[in-house]
Amino acid sequence: MIKKYKKKILLVGSNEFFSLEKMYFRAFKKAQCDVSIFKIYNINKNLFFRFIWKYLRFFFFIYQRHKLSKYINKNQFDLIIIYKGLYLTKRFLKYLKKISKETKFVNIYPDDPFDKDYYKDISNNNLFTCIKLFDFFFIYSQKIKKKLELIVPKKKIIYLPFAHDPTIHKKSNFSYKNLYDISFIGTADKERYNIIRQLKDYTIVIGGNGWDRYKQLKNVVYLGAINSQLSATVISKSTVSLNLLRKQNYDSHNMRTFEIPAMGGLMLTKRSTEQNNFFKENIDCLMYENFKDLNNKIKLVLKNKSKFEKIKNNGYKLSKKYTYLLNARKILKLIYP
Repeated sequence: MIKKYKKKILLVGSNEFFSLEKMYFRAFKKAQCDVSIFKIYNINKNLFFRFIWKYLRFFFFIYQRHKLSKYINKNQFDLIIIYKGLYLTKRFLKYLKKISKETKFVNIYPDDPFDKDYYKDISNNNLFTCIKLFDFFFIYSQKIKKKLELIVPKKKIIYLPFAHDPTIHKKSNFSYKNLYDISFIGTADKERYNIIRQLKDYTIVIGGNGWDRYKQLKNVVYLGAINSQLSATVISKSTVSLNLLRKQNYDSHNMRTFEIPAMGGLMLTKRSTEQNNFFKENIDCLMYENFKDLNNKIKLVLKNKSKFEKIKNNGYKLSKKYTYLLNARKILKLIYP
């Protein structure tokens, strides 16, 4: 029997429909918690906000700390979950804990906290010093977890993989399949562009931001930023769904690891031990080691599409085991055994 948790929870981060925070919001709701979101920022930033973020970030952080402390002063919560939290300082977090004596403070960190480059917006020194103050610090990567355990008591650092949200990550009803050889959904960067650029012999569809910064390729259809519904349609239209891990995730996984199979795609992803723990290579998904291997795998699939339907279906069925509702219940069980 599933234990019911009637906890009052505050999530601090983004309130956009597709954000990680919103996916957990829906999950904690299903777990019968009283959950709300305190919005710090939007993931999709307008031009004015990008200017503020680049040149006046320090003042923005002060403003957000003021708003958050005022809000928490007026409301009591059993659990406050902060997503990343670049605006945090050690002094501020100590203050929040002081005014919320019965509250557990948790961080769900979707990036590498050791990467403190100012312009990457992944972490910073102030945030890094706050890690020890959290009651629990959840991290998606086993490799990063081991590094954190060298500086923080082990009981605080918990491995929490990404998952998928069945509300938005589901198969498309689109009836015409395989109009494209390959799909890729994700933000552009130099490494990803160089991989796509070399795949000259295939029809490719790409969804995501930043691709307009690079030379447009004739064999690629660019859709720009797309929502989850269109993502599922794109995946249903393509034979192979690429998952191009960034360097920080080479030994780990990313959100697409679970989202692509959940949306019915045949995932071809860079080989990693963690991903193979979730989806077995050549059984539930396909993996590649380098570009030559990637190209050969694509050719193999296109020559015999029906042979790989079973792998795609296996991945789809297995994805049901990895949801944010199950993650939410895991968090609650750990904190309130």
